[in-house]
Amino acid sequence: MHRRTLLRGLTAAGSTLAVAGCLRRGYEEDALRIQNTAIEETDDGYLSLAVTVSNIADRAVSGTLYVNSSMQETPRTRVRKVTIDAYTTTTVRVTYDVKFEDVTNFQPTTDLVEE
Repeated sequence: MHRRTLLRGLTAAGSTLAVAGCLRRGYEEDALRIQNTAIEETDDGYLSLAVTVSNIADRAVSGTLYVNSSMQETPRTRVRKVTIDAYTTTTVRVTYDVKFEDVTNFQPTTDLVEE
């Protein structure tokens, strides 16, 4: 008796997850990819992080780039919306209000979430 209930529950859950995956965007894998990150100094001497993002799909794709970092032991998060045409690459620059020469410890991580 309990086994049949469990099997029915698992079947229903599996069907729900399969449909939820299709409703998400309808695509198997993410099209936006972070290709490279580079710590840079701007022309006016501020700290900047350059994040190179590529779109490997045959359609324009939008997403949100999250740059989480720790600078002088202070956590910081920057968020940028991106829309990239099919089969193109762009560089998103996130500039901080800290002079490059004053930075002693900067540890960025990036995450890209498609819409």
